[in-house]
Amino acid sequence: MRIKASIHGLLAASTIGFGLVGQSNAQPWTFYTNTLTPDLKVTADTSKRGFIWNVFANQANPLNTRARTVDAVAGRVTDPFGVLLPNLADPTAQGVAIAPSTPPSQTNGTIKFEIETVINLNRSGGGSSGYFSPDDQMPGIPATDGSSDGIAAEVITYLDLPAGMVKMGVKCDDGFQITAGQVYDAFNAILVGNRWSSGEATFYVNVQETGVYPFRMLYENGGGSAFIEWYTFLPDDTKVLVNDTTNGGLAAYRASTTSIPTYVKRVVPEPAPRQVNGVSPSLQIDLSDGTTTTVGDASIALRFDGSPVTPVTARNGSVVSVTYTPTGLRFPGEHHTASLSFTNSAGTTRTEQWQFYRSEE
Repeated sequence: MRIKASIHGLLAASTIGFGLVGQSNAQPWTFYTNTLTPDLKVTADTSKRGFIWNVFANQANPLNTRARTVDAVAGRVTDPFGVLLPNLADPTAQGVAIAPSTPPSQTNGTIKFEIETVINLNRSGGGSSGYFSPDDQMPGIPATDGSSDGIAAEVITYLDLPAGMVKMGVKCDDGFQITAGQVYDAFNAILVGNRWSSGEATFYVNVQETGVYPFRMLYENGGGSAFIEWYTFLPDDTKVLVNDTTNGGLAAYRASTTSIPTYVKRVVPEPAPRQVNGVSPSLQIDLSDGTTTTVGDASIALRFDGSPVTPVTARNGSVVSVTYTPTGLRFPGEHHTASLSFTNSAGTTRTEQWQFYRSEE
């Protein structure tokens, strides 16, 4: 079978997916074109090249899913019985990082490493699992129990991008997701590319203006082989690792001097159409303080299906958790709407409205 598609003009801030339906061995592929506007630019700390690698590992939950990965890097992943799992990634396993790390302040938190080179990581350094060799040793792995299963990691970086269309690629085992722009925000982060299974994906970013832009990668490995490499394409389609500027790659920085405003860190269930299946009897929202401003806890207001409701709020450090559990009989697949507003310490009010489908099993 041959599939031919023509795309005319520039597709800004859009996602187009193509796939074969009805065949068990069909592998959908996706072409992404997402626009980065000048207001998303930041100022990089040019003395700190590379990436932040925040890692979690616990083989007790090796699911190859986005939901497990998101929960793990947020310190919320559980075992099959709903018990929070501790992070067993090894802070002394320096790997390619510039230095060993320290244990997390909370046992289920991620462990932070700094990488000043490239993302060409493997659970066992020295080999060749993708296009580039030798692979670097993945920081924090193996875990303190000797396992490399149940890995979830977050990569934060700031990329110096030229104006125009930038072609990127990731090859990994198992899965990944990359967002750009307001990468910490559950509503405003721009999906650049993903693949939640082993293999590779190619995607495009339309950059309106030359500058430095924030990027966030999520990576996960359920079990077996574990590696990931992140690269871009030169005009002749030669692949070059991100931050390998010697060979024409994009410069990457692991720090920014631009302040981060207060933001919505997490929403469960997620807003449609990004929502994925999962068990969620409650509406859960995490709000986070920014670099110089804080969330006004008393200002938080929530509406559910158009009516004002009183959620339970709890602050833990810089994060305020907001939870509302509807009463009465509810059914899986029900359509709902929600509206949230809050004011930060600078007096700025933010309001978000969204819809979702109840996905409790």
